Amino acid sequence: YRIYPTLFSESTGENTSLIYKIQKDIENNFKNELSLDEISDKYHISKFHLARMFKKVTGYSPIDYLINCRLSEAKKYLYTTTLPIKQIIDILSFFILFSFQLINP
Repeated sequence: YRIYPTLFSESTGENTSLIYKIQKDIENNFKNELSLDEISDKYHISKFHLARMFKKVTGYSPIDYLINCRLSEAKKYLYTTTLPIKQIIDILSFFILFSFQLINP
């Protein structure tokens, strides 16, 4: 381990580029129902390793990143359309209505 520390390092460029690919995948598919299991299966990586590396590289857990993508898009809909909140929830795959109720109690 100490002879080749970069061999065992978690912050290799390969890991970082993989996390950026996953980040882009979440950004492109946030309207769909996504799970950590599905993402880890798609990229052939342990979901625990994925979660740890994603947080290390982006500063967010994968689920927090997904929620932030959805919330950002929801804000755009709220500012630029007259759609009811229920319809925005359906469009953005917010499966739990109280996600919006927590924002504006």
